[in-house]
Amino acid sequence: MRYIVINQYGIGGNKGEVAYQPRSTGRESYDACDRWCRTHDTANTMAIVEREDKATLAARALGSIRTEKKAAAARENGKKGGRPGMYTVTLNDADTGTDESWPGLTKRQAISLAKETAAFNPTCAVFIEWFRKSDGQRGYLNPSGDHEITGHAW
Repeated sequence: MRYIVINQYGIGGNKGEVAYQPRSTGRESYDACDRWCRTHDTANTMAIVEREDKATLAARALGSIRTEKKAAAARENGKKGGRPGMYTVTLNDADTGTDESWPGLTKRQAISLAKETAAFNPTCAVFIEWFRKSDGQRGYLNPSGDHEITGHAW
């Protein structure tokens, strides 16, 4: 593990820029970074961080909201959780003529809700509809896992 010093606020340099990088590793590199921060005027604008890949380092240094939101969504939805708000679960009851829908779901949430709803209401037709905002495309997520224009009940 190697530690580095980055410019945290952009005072006296570019925000997220590496200000100091010791040649040592482990605890020695942390101590070297700490000594460097104490001897420089701009030490209160610096942060000591673990050296990681460039994207993660830049996101932390710059406080990238987009990257943090993406990471939070990935943790919440899993690796392939889907985009929030893209799926709607619809329950059609032909006997009573009622329709219920649950909009704004991720793919994983929609699949689990559709399975539960279909098991609880075996006489009703349950569909997962999807909408892609970029081009206005609409369709269905079928039990086979395929996204198609025609839908099959769960």
